[in-house]
Amino acid sequence: MGNYISRIILNAFKSEEIKVKIQDLKNIQTQSQSEVEDALHSLHDILKMAANKSLKRKTKSRRNGIKSKPWFDKGLSSMRKELDHKSQMLAKYPKNQIIRGNFFKFRKLYGKKCKLQYIQYKLDIIQKLDNLFEKNPSKYWKLLNKLEYEDENKLSSNSRISADEWFKYFQELNTVSSIY
Repeated sequence: MGNYISRIILNAFKSEEIKVKIQDLKNIQTQSQSEVEDALHSLHDILKMAANKSLKRKTKSRRNGIKSKPWFDKGLSSMRKELDHKSQMLAKYPKNQIIRGNFFKFRKLYGKKCKLQYIQYKLDIIQKLDNLFEKNPSKYWKLLNKLEYEDENKLSSNSRISADEWFKYFQELNTVSSIY
């Protein structure tokens, strides 16, 4: 394993870009304090470039698939991060009453803030609809169609059971089975 890593690092030092930097480092004359500092910075850059070329760095995973809601702003995002931190602390110290109390208080506050932001978002849309109805009917209908499209998506994802299946289900509930 160690031999493999040393080969990777040596290959990084053999790249043309780093060879040029090493040659520049050899040409620096170190007579004054500032020239020594320049040489040190150059050496630091060479080592950093070699490490970036040879070592694999972890990439942060992002929530690309999750689309944020229109009312979810930066304030709620920072609250969510803080709530996640508090939940991690609670998982680490589940019997600590102070951490437990802080987590549940903050979770309640976060929930209230989310509901308040959502209600405010709805009120803003209603106000926009009222204003656009009189001033700009085309934008009014675009906004209304957009809202209807969002509602249809919610309904289609929630109601996957057909009306006939519901009818049969409730019809079977009302019949007396032969077991009793």
